Amino acid sequence: MPNRRGFTEMGHRLIACCTAEGKPIGVAVIDLDSFKSVNDRFCHAMGDAVLKRFARVAQASLRTNDVIGRIGGEEFAILLHGSDPVASFAIIERIRRAFQAEAEFIEGVPVRATLCAGVAGASTMVSMESLLKDADIALYRAKNGGRNRVQTFTPLAASDGTITQIA
Repeated sequence: MPNRRGFTEMGHRLIACCTAEGKPIGVAVIDLDSFKSVNDRFCHAMGDAVLKRFARVAQASLRTNDVIGRIGGEEFAILLHGSDPVASFAIIERIRRAFQAEAEFIEGVPVRATLCAGVAGASTMVSMESLLKDADIALYRAKNGGRNRVQTFTPLAASDGTITQIA
């Protein structure tokens, strides 16, 4: 799985491709819930096994044109080719459920790992930074909402016409 640099390089190409094709692009930022406690309770080797399990589950759920990368310790990002926010939510929710089931027990140990994800998207040319920022806002809403959930970014037009985030 590519690191942040590899993800960014592939992501720029995917955004350009979606723009040229006139297709939307979805993005998700995913954080494994309470990952530090997995390392603290079970050891770093189990933490590594959880990361590998997530990578396997996520990659098995994605299409060949999608791009996934590890962008931080237990944080991942996914760009979804031709996916509007509704389709993107469905894909990421499917990954969340599959990971929860697959990470209930790892090597016979009751790890019960889960994830939070923020989903956003665009139907016109947009920067990767903007997409990731919107998905990150949704991720923090998911974390604040109780974890083990997927949240979609929802902008709200203010009275002056600018876009603000619903708190």
